[in-house]
Amino acid sequence: MYFKFSLTLLLCLFYLCGTASAGNETIKDKVEIKGVTFEYNEVKYGSSGTGQRGIKIWRKGVAKDVNSYKFSPNPHDNSKKYPKLAKEFYKAAATAIGNFVTDKANNNKYPAPGKLKFRWESVEYTCAAP
Repeated sequence: MYFKFSLTLLLCLFYLCGTASAGNETIKDKVEIKGVTFEYNEVKYGSSGTGQRGIKIWRKGVAKDVNSYKFSPNPHDNSKKYPKLAKEFYKAAATAIGNFVTDKANNNKYPAPGKLKFRWESVEYTCAAP
């Protein structure tokens, strides 16, 4: 009896801690643009498996360089290919952000939320405020 109760409690805690908060990360990778390495990861918002998605991105080796964006529209709502090609989606987003940052006209600054758009699988996405 004690074992069943403990196991049930443990599973409930695992579920609540693993899915109820923003910052749940699964995809992590890096992309190099113009000699600068950008590391990034997926950010899940909410408790739903198809909940809103975003990205956290930073330049490798640069202190206090982490920036986060929420995608608009949610890629789960606009592409049936997203679940199988999620890694490619995040690489496209990171590449668009990295190209913006490394463009000399932008002085190595990240785009303000809502100012950067990129296309993936025929859909235009905005990197909005998280």
